[in-house]
Amino acid sequence: MNKRKDNFINYWLNVQTDVKGYIRLFINNEADADDILQDVAIIAYKKFEEYNKTTPFRSWVIGIARYEVLAKRKKYAKNKILYYPELFESISDAYEEIRDESNDKVSFLKKCIQKLDDKNYKLLKLRYGDLLRIKKISVLLGLKPVTIRVRLNRVRNTLKNCINSYK
Repeated sequence: MNKRKDNFINYWLNVQTDVKGYIRLFINNEADADDILQDVAIIAYKKFEEYNKTTPFRSWVIGIARYEVLAKRKKYAKNKILYYPELFESISDAYEEIRDESNDKVSFLKKCIQKLDDKNYKLLKLRYGDLLRIKKISVLLGLKPVTIRVRLNRVRNTLKNCINSYK
């Protein structure tokens, strides 16, 4: 293998899981998410010579993934599957903020998650660990979807405040 290919593979293996996680935020179908992930890998490999090493590789690849997710979303829109552009932008922006934070923020988040009570931890695990939709979570927990949304929002705010308290 040539040095360029070796470098790309090393970089890619370190971020592949994060990129798939980003894609799965927006694409629920695993096969479609895998297709997008593969497209992102191909595009990143082809553009690897353009990559500026002063930018974190993860940020650069997530940028590529963002455009690929948008392209897939447009395909779904033709099939009349409902998407909300404001929500996409909001989540993408939040993801960008999180990904650019230092490792300290990640360790703060882990500490804050450990402080959650079992009920809220389970809710986070169902939504973000198991990637379940709100409706499915509401059925599992026997609660209304609006209740799940409100609780998730409160948990996210609690985590945000907890992380900020470490600054």
